[in-house]
Amino acid sequence: TPLSVAVKHGYLETVRLLLQEKANINRKSEYNGSTPLLMAVQEGRIKVMNLLLENSDIDVDVNLIGGLDNETPLNLAVRQSPKYVTVCLLTHDRVNVNSRDLYNRTPLHQAARHGVLLLVKLLLKHKEVNVNLTDDRSGTLLYSAICQDDTTIVKLLLEDQRVIMDTETLEERSTLEAATCQGAGILELFLSKAKSGVDSRSHKSSALLWAAKHGKEATTCICIEEGADVETTDNQGMIPFSLAAQQGHMNVLKSL
Repeated sequence: TPLSVAVKHGYLETVRLLLQEKANINRKSEYNGSTPLLMAVQEGRIKVMNLLLENSDIDVDVNLIGGLDNETPLNLAVRQSPKYVTVCLLTHDRVNVNSRDLYNRTPLHQAARHGVLLLVKLLLKHKEVNVNLTDDRSGTLLYSAICQDDTTIVKLLLEDQRVIMDTETLEERSTLEAATCQGAGILELFLSKAKSGVDSRSHKSSALLWAAKHGKEATTCICIEEGADVETTDNQGMIPFSLAAQQGHMNVLKSL
């Protein structure tokens, strides 16, 4: 539409004129499904965004889903736009800070997934943010950060008392197992805050069982130092030593 073209190229006065002529501000493009606001976010057109968001005469739906990835302006901004675009959107009360994308990921999920510390901090400060929402695989924000092996963001989340630590994904993989997978630094951070202890189990395994099976020597040693039960068994009755031996992990066998 003429409005979408004007927004995309940042023609502020043209946008203003078209809006005065009652152009449909929420109309989606037939080409890619983007609304004018989504287009402004994608192109980083701050002046156009402010015009659309701050004018009380313009009934823009700030949380309308659209675009090729079927997401809200905030989800799009966090995922691919310059940081100042997200900052701009969050100054407006109508923006839903817990909006979801196609995979049920929130803006916080996306910020953690892409390792954008500034945006994680900014979103955590929002009064309406829910830090424990899960994606379509039941992965939490903390789980996402752990899987990215981002020590700084994991530490930030572990210091937030709102964050629930002991969760599991649809694959019955716990946050503790995910921390074990990522290595010594993440695991030590997690255990320093965990209330359930190193022997906390998911339905299938424990941290020590997982570390032994996958040949993770450093995390195996940490689990043992933290008092993990070396005789614990998996669903097949296998102890950590047996799992390590079965996989030929000689380095882990020495630790056990």
